Amino acid sequence: MALFIKDKSVIAGFTNRHELDGRKVIQVIQFLKRQPLHYRHLVIPVQTHSSNTVIVEESDFNEPKILKINNCDGLITKLTGVILTVLTADCLPLIFIDRKQKIIGISHQGWQGTLQLLPAKMVKAMEKLGSQRDNLEVYFGPSIGSCCYDISEDRARLFQKKFSSNILRKSDTKTYLNLSEANRQSLLRSAITKGNIYQTGRCTSCKRKQFYSFRRDKKIVGEMLSFVVIT
Repeated sequence: MALFIKDKSVIAGFTNRHELDGRKVIQVIQFLKRQPLHYRHLVIPVQTHSSNTVIVEESDFNEPKILKINNCDGLITKLTGVILTVLTADCLPLIFIDRKQKIIGISHQGWQGTLQLLPAKMVKAMEKLGSQRDNLEVYFGPSIGSCCYDISEDRARLFQKKFSSNILRKSDTKTYLNLSEANRQSLLRSAITKGNIYQTGRCTSCKRKQFYSFRRDKKIVGEMLSFVVIT
């Protein structure tokens, strides 16, 4: 795995392309069976590059082990045994953990969700469940880096209006976006402690043998799974 987090209360991870294609539910289930965890329900958001967040509660489940939630890019829960997931193939997955209150979250940030400040909305939603910002840890999964993520000038101007200039890099005729840094800034503005933000720094486009990349491959070949569960 690109990153695996395990302690007495939480298990989380970001997969690579060798472990599964996250679009295929049967592969996801088989992968989870190989992990040192037990779960009651699996939650899969139908991602739409939005800033919509959903707090998953016990009343959302009606027997089926797998719950799909439409038009959602951020999930939060304090239920044990409920696995929250997102899929990515260049976009940035974030995992939120409050070990003290046993509250978790996960979100999928493309450029649209980043501009809509999805990480800040995740923090606010977790606060509603009882989290305190000082206790929140945020883990960044692999995503496309500023080495490879060129964007249009129109889009660059949108980012300049919301973030500091160091998220953009100019090279010849192209402008490159640091998606990870933009989301880090969003979290810092939300008063997340700098030392509680953990970044992998791995570029999905560069690391062809490790990760799927929509930008690099010009199509969706597969997607990585990110997951988190309270044990």
